[in-house]
Amino acid sequence: MLSVELAAGRAELIVLEAMEEYNRDVEPELRVSLDPGAALYGAGGGLDSLGLLTLVTILETGLERELGRPVALVEESGATDGAAFRTVESLIAAVLALLEPGQATRQA
Repeated sequence: MLSVELAAGRAELIVLEAMEEYNRDVEPELRVSLDPGAALYGAGGGLDSLGLLTLVTILETGLERELGRPVALVEESGATDGAAFRTVESLIAAVLALLEPGQATRQA
């Protein structure tokens, strides 16, 4: 099991790498902020539904490499209401929960 700090750092790195890849592939005006408090999706968020789907696909690919198994982020995070995708920070917490179940709530 990873330490809480190591797991949190790894979750943040996975999310930020996915966001950087997303930003490289879109027009400058569609790029998302890497700031942890930045809104991603929903009120004030920079992603529309297609942008969110693209980011989630990139993120799931990174998680598959990390975990060595296919990942369905929406189903596995329990975020069917989209709450995990509201901010960069909430997305990191959702990824942390996949890396180390039980750790995301301790970090919040």
